[in-house]
Amino acid sequence: ALPLLDGKMMISDSVRIAAIGVIEKLGLNETSTALRSHAKEASGRTDVRIAAIRALEIFKDAELASTLKALSKDDNETIRREARKIQARGGGADALAALAETLQSGTRGEKQ
Repeated sequence: ALPLLDGKMMISDSVRIAAIGVIEKLGLNETSTALRSHAKEASGRTDVRIAAIRALEIFKDAELASTLKALSKDDNETIRREARKIQARGGGADALAALAETLQSGTRGEKQ
């Protein structure tokens, strides 16, 4: 993992977001484990988590489907919406199930 992403260094969230952007541009998909960790970190800032989720989508991460499924139940509504949006773009039965669940039990913001 890259030291900028491991959470042990005292680095601002804006630097972490910039680092994730560089990781995307360079195609460093071997950082997927660290990106998944940031995406799932409930105490993490929303914008850092979303940057990590989007990078995983760009890399077509092997565990993207399971990560999105877990994040679609996150306590943070913004994270749930982002996860479901990416699930919907993926198509297939998982996307339909996620959209149906959102329509049935999502908040007003999630349904829009």
